[in-house]
Amino acid sequence: MEEAIEKVKRLADGTNQTPFSSEEYMMYFSCAFFFSSIRFYGSYTGILYEKFIAALQDNIHEVILPTLDGKEDVPLLMEIMDLWSKYKILAHWLLRFFEPLRPFCSITRGANISDVPYRLICDGVFDPMWSRFRGAVMRLINQERAGIMVDRDIIKAAIRLFVEVDDKGKRFYYRNFEQVLLTDIDARYIKLAQEWVSDCSGLHRHGRNKNGILLTSEHNGKCGRGHEVPVSGKTNQKRRGIALSRRPPQSLSCPTSEQAACCLL
Repeated sequence: MEEAIEKVKRLADGTNQTPFSSEEYMMYFSCAFFFSSIRFYGSYTGILYEKFIAALQDNIHEVILPTLDGKEDVPLLMEIMDLWSKYKILAHWLLRFFEPLRPFCSITRGANISDVPYRLICDGVFDPMWSRFRGAVMRLINQERAGIMVDRDIIKAAIRLFVEVDDKGKRFYYRNFEQVLLTDIDARYIKLAQEWVSDCSGLHRHGRNKNGILLTSEHNGKCGRGHEVPVSGKTNQKRRGIALSRRPPQSLSCPTSEQAACCLL
């Protein structure tokens, strides 16, 4: 079983690309079944279970946590997605080899053995580092809103990771992320609405000021182009009298005979 565990670790981290043959699988499975069934100086089932748990915890504390240490934002998300895929390979093969431990785990631990690997990684990695993972995704989303070019595939892959871990680990990571995202969206649009109202009020005041300036300029321009200013009636009559007095005198002509006859009568 130690040999099986070591080969599973190499297969998970990529150093060994050769999968298990059917003969190897049956050999390791039969070994686990044999030691979980015999009754010689006590049961070996508890020992096998401790081996199973130790293999998972070693990967968490010796590989995953040191790799994530000191990383933030995109590097953090890239690393956790890669480590999660490798951890799933490790859990898959260990669960197949240690399948005979299912009754023992159900009776003595009160849990399904298939849930154990994901419960361990949630307790050791996702629970203490959840705020960092969530914050990294939120910062990428806010950068995209601000017009900064970001890799959307990383955001989508991280959200899929939250959903998968949420489902396998019986946690509420995605629901928590969704609530934080909706709260952030609500606060963002409230702020934008306040800015829009302020901008519209400023534009309205600016428009009224400009309108008053244009009306004043137009009135002054009309007066300057020679438009007559209204005058009183007496002034108008005086001007007409002056104009009549300046007319040239008409020439006098001799009256005709008919006109003279009329004057005599």
